[in-house]
Formats: sequence, structure tokens, C-alpha cells
Amino acid sequence: MRFKPINRRQVLRGLLAGSAVHFSLPLLECMLNTHGTALADTGMAIPKRFGMWFWGVGAMPNYWQLSTTGKGWTPSEGLAALAPVRDYVSVIANTSHTVVPVVHYGGQAYLLTGRYNPSGSDQQTSQYGSPGGPSVDQIVAQAWKGKTPINSIVVGVSEAFQGSCCGFPPTQASWLDNNVPNHHEFSLVGLYKQLFGANSVGEASATARAHYVLRQQTILDAVGKDLAALQTKVGKADKIRLEAHAQAVRDIEKSISSTVGNQCKTPSEPTELDISPNHELLSERNRAFCDMIAVALACDLTRVFTVQFTGRENDCIFWQVGATQGTHTLSHNADPASINVMNKAFSFTMGEFAYLLQKLRDTPEGSGNLLDHSCIYATSCIGNPVSHSYDRDLLLMLAGGASGALKPGISYRASSEKSSSVALTALRAVDVQAGSFGSDGLESTNHISALTNF
Repeated sequence: MRFKPINRRQVLRGLLAGSAVHFSLPLLECMLNTHGTALADTGMAIPKRFGMWFWGVGAMPNYWQLSTTGKGWTPSEGLAALAPVRDYVSVIANTSHTVVPVVHYGGQAYLLTGRYNPSGSDQQTSQYGSPGGPSVDQIVAQAWKGKTPINSIVVGVSEAFQGSCCGFPPTQASWLDNNVPNHHEFSLVGLYKQLFGANSVGEASATARAHYVLRQQTILDAVGKDLAALQTKVGKADKIRLEAHAQAVRDIEKSISSTVGNQCKTPSEPTELDISPNHELLSERNRAFCDMIAVALACDLTRVFTVQFTGRENDCIFWQVGATQGTHTLSHNADPASINVMNKAFSFTMGEFAYLLQKLRDTPEGSGNLLDHSCIYATSCIGNPVSHSYDRDLLLMLAGGASGALKPGISYRASSEKSSSVALTALRAVDVQAGSFGSDGLESTNHISALTNF
């Protein structure tokens, strides 16, 4: 039995502690055509999504490089965490990147925006320039502007920077334009409010109030009656999807409550607030962010997202793998023990990247899943962290199927392609028809056809 189609944009609304909240719906079967490939009311195909994943200080080439090329690649030790999603991840090695500006700064600029502004500044104390144009994610967000309620989501997991942490200005992966950094959300509650509701109180009290709401009443409490009524109007499969979607929101609320609870303690209990630079809750924060991103994509609140796991030239201390020094400091130590810890930190980072990919893969959408309809561009600021090199030892990755535009799961070893060709491939995979990407000798006008179906 086919139930009456409902509009893709339908949301459930309610009041939570006096503030308006909304509960957007995932893509249900009753919103699709009989093939599960297009929206029933408009005939438009399921939309593509674009993501950018960034981590700082590169990775040792001999730790991540693959021994084979083509599909069905065997994970190296450094990429072992990606094994469960291998068939969705293309690993691109040996790209040409002959322009070597001021290490981390210029490397990040070229890899994310294709341009470098030597007189720019990406934070108050920077003297080493900045990206010279919009980053890949914002090129896509601008092209898709107005198609969703939120043009893009940009989150930062680690707040560490060189020699400091938590309170020192973190660097930015996402850029709106030449020398114009984009806002990065480092607050879990902040992103939660952005996605599910808003209130007019000041920012200082908003976090405390939002946490209070999470403890006293939930989004699901506010829209419970409407959700129950909707479940009587849809088929069995859609009932299951609605319950899974509701459970995902419950899990997010629980995760935020446990992760940020101490942030709402009164000043009389400062010892319970752990913001020490050697104990960032990287996995907990990343996974809470990724869970919210998956819901936002599934509900078409946005189609563009960026995760900056660690910042450029960061000194994040991966205490989870036994580190007692930051990654940037370890890269300059360059002794075997330091390299061993850096490798473990990189494996940890790839595990968190894998979590995002698995979350998208496990979120059904139409006849496939969110990852089938996504293209995710992943990179760092340098290649070899010890030599701070770029040319031929950068790790670049494309993940997802981009609704058939990408050939996923390929180990590709470039011959003459420039590093900028990877970003150009990502743009064209989501139908942003850029004529070129890059400048100053790194300009590329050709995408990597071996990775695409166009």
C-alpha cells in the first residue's frame, strides 16, 4: 500500500522552555518516487551533499601509503581504521605540489582554497599569510546558497594550537573569501541550538539554558504528539525510519548532556571543568558533532559541512595514545619515539574520520544511504610532518559516491596530476562546474577522470 506523499520540507514544531524548536524529518519512502531515487512531489533527484574534513600536521608517508592501486585496496597500518568503509574511500597519492610557501600556512591555503595571500592573517598573531580565496566547502555552499535553511555547517573539534590549547585562538579550515575566515562552531550546544531551535537570550547564558533544557525537557517531548500523529499516516518502513531518527536525536541529547555538562557548572565548582591542554575529549566531541551533522544532512537542513578535527600547525596532545607533547612539537623532535606517537595519533584521527563515514553510510536515504549521495574532500596542511614537505607525499582522500558521479574505493597513484586536481574533482562531482582550481603554478583545469563517471 502506498501512502499519500508528504512534503520534503515538513517539520514538527513545538515550544521548549518558552523557545521555538523544530524537528525536521528524514527522507521517508512516502516522499520518494516508486524507485526511491527522486522526490515524489517535484521529481527532483535526491540531493548531493559535500563535506570537507581537515586535520593538521600531515602524516608520515611510509605509515599511510598503500602497496596496491585500483579498487579493493589493502589498508596500510595508518589507514587501517578506514577498512570498514574502504569501498567508499579513494586514497590519492603522489600528486605534484611544487609550490612550497610558508609550510603549514601556505600548504593549508593552497590545499583548501587553491590560493595563498602572503600578506593576509588568519588570526590576530599570524605573520605568515592566509588563504587567498574561499575554501572548497564555501565554493560549494555559495553555489547552493538558498537551497537549504543553513548554507553550511563548520565545526572544530580540537581547540589546540601551536604551544597552547583551549582559549588560544584556533586556526580555521573554512574560508569565505580572501583573508576572510569563516566562523567555526566549537560548542556542541551551539550547533545543537543552530539545528533544532534558537532563543533570544545572550550567548553567555544561552549555553547554560540550553543544557538546562536538555536535562529537564527534550526536543522529542516538545513535538511528541505531532510525531505520534505522523506515525499513523505513514507505512511500516517509514515508521521504522521515524523511530530511528527520533532515537538519533535522543542519543545526541544524551551525548551533549554528558560531554558538556561540566561547562554549565556554577563558578563555585571550577575544579570539575577539565580544559587542560593534555586532556581534550576528542573522540566524544567529534562523534557528537558527526551525529548532528548526519541528522542535519538527512533532514536537508544543510548540504555542506566541514569538520576541522585538528587545526593547522596544532599542538593537540593525543593523550588517548600516550602522547605527552603536542603533534607539532613531536614533528620537530623527529626522533623514533616521537614519530611512533605521531603515527598513533594519526591512526586515532583516521578512526574519527571513519566514524563520520560509517555514520553517513549507516543512515539510509532512498535506495541507498547518505554516503552514497555525498562527496567528502579530506586533506591536511602538509605531507611529511618531519620534513614539512608537500610534493609527492601529500595524503588526499575523496569519500562517498556523489550520487554516482564518483568511482569510490580506489587507490590512485598520480603520475602528473597536481594536488589541486583533487579539489577540482570534488567540485565537479557535486556539479559545481569550476573551470579550474588553484593558482601560482598549482592551477589545474583537469579533474582526475580515473576517479569519476563523468
